[in-house]
Amino acid sequence: MIIRIALLMAVLLTVVFVSLYFYMRAGQREALIAEWQKRDPSDAANEHREDWINRRLAGSMRKIALRLAVVVYALPLAALFLYVGFTDPFAP
Repeated sequence: MIIRIALLMAVLLTVVFVSLYFYMRAGQREALIAEWQKRDPSDAANEHREDWINRRLAGSMRKIALRLAVVVYALPLAALFLYVGFTDPFAP
């Protein structure tokens, strides 16, 4: 029974993880675009803008994805297993 609940939670948490990941990525991208505009608002520099944004975004999203995985997967699943461990009706 606990395995089925954990698998269902894992599927639902994956949907939450992917949604939050793309939401946070879009926000980070907007912040980087604003930073680029503040640095160099000329149109001549825009040809390098996407490369600059993608490099900065890749580095920051690795850290964010790791933190997000801990919050979205590890904490709820650990809470489930702790709950079941303390309230196990089949314990001797």
